[in-house]
Amino acid sequence: MGSELRDRLEQQLEDHLQSLAANVAPLTGVQPLTLGVIARPAARQTLFSSVVDHAEIFKDHLIEWIQEHVPLAPLGPLADILSLSQRDDHGLTRKDVVVALLQLLKTDGYFMKHWLSLPPEIQEFGEALLHGRDPPDLSQPLPMTTEFHEAQRVLAHRFAMQRRNPQEDDPVIQEGDGTSMQFVKDLPFANWGTNIKNTPRYTFVARTVKGIENLIKWAKEQNYKVRCAGYTHTWSNSYSETGQILVTLLPLHEASTFPSPEPPINPKYLQSIEVVKDLGDHAHVRIGAGTTNNQFRTWAFENKTWTLPMNIIMVEITFGGGNAPICHGAGIKNTTLSDLVVSLEYVDSNGVSQTLTDQAELKAASGCFGLLGIVTALTLRVDRMSAAVLQPSKPRIALTVPPPPDYPIPHGVDMKDITPDDLKKAQVEFEANCQKDYSEFFWFPYNRRGWINCWNQSPDPPMNVKTFPGPLDAFIQWIGAYILRLLTDFPPFTWLPGRAQGWLLGWLAMFQLQGGDSASSIAPIIALKSDALHFQRGVQNFAPVNDMEWEIPIPEKADGSLDFSVVQRAWWDAISATYADPKGPLRTALEMRITGGSDVIMSPQRRNKATCSIEVLTLANTPADVWQPYAQTVLDHWSSLADSTGARLLIRPHWAKMWQGYRVRGVAVERYLKQVAYKDDIPEFKRVLSEIASRTGGSLDDSRARFSNSLYDQILFS
Repeated sequence: MGSELRDRLEQQLEDHLQSLAANVAPLTGVQPLTLGVIARPAARQTLFSSVVDHAEIFKDHLIEWIQEHVPLAPLGPLADILSLSQRDDHGLTRKDVVVALLQLLKTDGYFMKHWLSLPPEIQEFGEALLHGRDPPDLSQPLPMTTEFHEAQRVLAHRFAMQRRNPQEDDPVIQEGDGTSMQFVKDLPFANWGTNIKNTPRYTFVARTVKGIENLIKWAKEQNYKVRCAGYTHTWSNSYSETGQILVTLLPLHEASTFPSPEPPINPKYLQSIEVVKDLGDHAHVRIGAGTTNNQFRTWAFENKTWTLPMNIIMVEITFGGGNAPICHGAGIKNTTLSDLVVSLEYVDSNGVSQTLTDQAELKAASGCFGLLGIVTALTLRVDRMSAAVLQPSKPRIALTVPPPPDYPIPHGVDMKDITPDDLKKAQVEFEANCQKDYSEFFWFPYNRRGWINCWNQSPDPPMNVKTFPGPLDAFIQWIGAYILRLLTDFPPFTWLPGRAQGWLLGWLAMFQLQGGDSASSIAPIIALKSDALHFQRGVQNFAPVNDMEWEIPIPEKADGSLDFSVVQRAWWDAISATYADPKGPLRTALEMRITGGSDVIMSPQRRNKATCSIEVLTLANTPADVWQPYAQTVLDHWSSLADSTGARLLIRPHWAKMWQGYRVRGVAVERYLKQVAYKDDIPEFKRVLSEIASRTGGSLDDSRARFSNSLYDQILFS
């Protein structure tokens, strides 16, 4: 950049800083930060350099971008983080970045209150990192998501208020121990993604099977519909509705610190883990529906005997909540969580406990969206514990998932010095990665590198293996996600253009992930498989996101091998759509996992030999008129994918993610699901559910009346 232009831009920046400082009085805490930047030439120069040096994202209209956005650029405490981003990635460590984030959290007035609200042990750990000392051991689990803690706190407060002011018409639902079930009237509900909101008439916290039986009997008398919610990490409208009943199986905790640590299994609630049958290489393990992934992960590490073959990355998921919408993990040999169910315990529409073990019935019942009743326990088929051999890597994006031959590379993707031989080698490595025991790929928007997390397992885990990630890495992941969540609400951050938001978050996210330029550039990490499945802590602490995921069948070639070019095209179509949209709609990540098929009737993976599970995520506060057209464009690309004969692939959405309101091949998605994607499956599903309900003394109409909602009425019953 010429010195004359640079001087001109620097003067514009200073003028805009002065203007902003004079007009931000209503924004408490921002004016001092702005004045601080103006008063310190070094800080002002750092900020200016950050803006200029990273303006290549907008280089086609550099002057216009500076003129439009520099008035919003004084990010105060973000200047140090932005200056870090100017350095060569190889000159930084993950600790460098987290120390900068901790400094932001601990010293800035806007963020300091959140630092002070952390448990003392967490603060001590952070202080040690800030001052270069060895951090102490953490004697407690990392804190829960702030949103969940706040919801629990509000619930506890409302419970206390109602106990002090009981009403004559309050329901009295007896638990198994003779106490009354706790509930709150008219408590506003919002899921974690914040896209589903309603006000159930009653929100109950159920602790026992007997309590749920009594609740369903009362709901039948009063003609209420009843649905469950766990940690609310579902984006589709699978919840209760206004005027109906919502049930949670999670214990209620009110802590003086914010957020609070996740507790161990509480046997007074529907939380339990019990090996009921040892089959040698496999076992049947009965798990209470309110048990969380973190509780199972802890149990698996302590016992070092049994592990799930796959699971959801997030640890803040209940087993009831992960099973109902047919969730999945990764690995071409793996099915879904619902495929692992060998026994399902639930309370039916008559308030009677039932247990299903017939495998034909379980193909419908294991993933039935809660339509048979409130699930109280599941027995899953698990594997003997093995070790995962991890060597994550961060290659250039064109070498992470190579583009298909002759694919038009979008402007903005760095292809410098990448040769045809490099792409051929990357193709071989990609196809090998797709067929490993675990296969996952990430791209954070506008980042020149991707992240590969693909590994095989070893049958003999060392008994002295340490937990993974270790305390330091887990803390870095947790605190990083927590600070990024606060950052996304920081007013100056929200003023940044969408592309700048996505780029900055992605740059920071990459530093929380382990890995070198290639898998061979770091020593193998040996971890228990049960830990490797949950490699990332604190995901739930990150800001709420919009998440659209679709399951794409991976077709076969003429020779019977899998055609991974479909996977590559799906990946690159999403990247192309991202670069083509100047509003920066993708602000979190593009994620792709390779999975197997499924025998569960309503599973999106059913009848697939292999599946590409691919999703795009953005911040939930991304404007709808920015996100939805982009998501529709991506879906249009994915729905046009075809096999080698030209036949379009039968893509299906992940039931738990965002899919409502979109169109597939010009047809409303709800109609597409009924008339195309599940044309034969829905009648089969309803027939089996009807047979189960009839055999156990009820009917499908009874189940629908008690446990369905408007979404499932539309898809399945209309």
